[in-house]
Amino acid sequence: GREVMQQEIDLNMTRLNEVNKMKLAFERITHDHKSDSAQPGSLVHTGNGNYYIAISAGQLKIEGTTYYAISAASPVGLALAGRKAGDDTTLNGKNISIKEVS
Repeated sequence: GREVMQQEIDLNMTRLNEVNKMKLAFERITHDHKSDSAQPGSLVHTGNGNYYIAISAGQLKIEGTTYYAISAASPVGLALAGRKAGDDTTLNGKNISIKEVS
């Protein structure tokens, strides 16, 4: 019984450390910047969906609009990095057309 409890404690400590790392990464992002290219802190509207480049936090609904919070290091984040409105990029053989970056 003690070994099982210790394994649970270790697993929860690992999860807590990962959440703390994400929190620190999120706090480092400038959320009020204005940029015309996709970078951490940017909202990127594409033909395939809307992305918030920050931390990997999954799907968010804000005022009826769905956004995907993604890490800049994720495959989508890397494909969007530095792109501007009107640019196209490809990910896994699919074309991504960037409509707006804010």
